Amino acid sequence: MLSSGHYYQQLILIFTVMVLNLNGCASGCISENLSAMGKSIKLINPKGEVKEFTNVEFFGFKHQVVETNSFISWANANNVCGTYMHNNERRLNTSVVDKFLEMKGYKWETE
Repeated sequence: MLSSGHYYQQLILIFTVMVLNLNGCASGCISENLSAMGKSIKLINPKGEVKEFTNVEFFGFKHQVVETNSFISWANANNVCGTYMHNNERRLNTSVVDKFLEMKGYKWETE
């Protein structure tokens, strides 16, 4: 049985392949994107402190950000949503969360 972290990595992998196939991405593009999935992400907060995440952990972090009062206030003021419903499933609006983190002074890089 897969651990929950590995299970989510497998789901993300499957979803990535599906999206790349729908977008007509060549096989080289697919392998390039899939190889990036195993890499870590370094998040640098406004104070310069660094925390390292896996892709799955970083996605989970973004879900936590959406639940904060700071994000909710910002999202309401900017008339945007951090999550939305699609086929009765709650989905994360990653571009909105990324914009919020950037505006707050966070930076991240993939290794």
